[in-house]
Amino acid sequence: MINKEILKKIKSELDNAPHGQKGIVIAKWTGRLGLSKHEIYRKIRKIFGNSKNMPSKNKIPEKLIIEIEKIKIQEGKKGKSISTESCIKILIERGENGANKLKASTVNRRLRKKGFKFIKNQFLKEEILIIKKYRSLPAEFKNEFIKILDSFNKISKQR
Repeated sequence: MINKEILKKIKSELDNAPHGQKGIVIAKWTGRLGLSKHEIYRKIRKIFGNSKNMPSKNKIPEKLIIEIEKIKIQEGKKGKSISTESCIKILIERGENGANKLKASTVNRRLRKKGFKFIKNQFLKEEILIIKKYRSLPAEFKNEFIKILDSFNKISKQR
């Protein structure tokens, strides 16, 4: 077990090392301690936490994610949800501001954060499972469900 003071000294040296010199500092300590650089970094993280823990700012407006969410609720071919790429194309065709900058991977990540789950090439949200079972309902019920989903999104933003 490495002494906490030694790890503190290693961390201090790494923090103060000029650009491009951290590898040299860590190589010096791997030789002295007989550990790999990955082990040293893991032990430093375990005691001092991650070096950078800055939350990133969402570059995609929430409005666009909600629009994609609404499109995904609608029925695609053979009862499957519409692909994210197709949703993005629909938004671009509608002329939504900023839709041309959307990437499927980013949108999918944001949808997962909102509660969607990727199951067998479909995005499902617990609330959407209800409408998936009742696809034969008239369109006005589906529209009503979209209104309910909108109110759900407003409530979850307030929390």
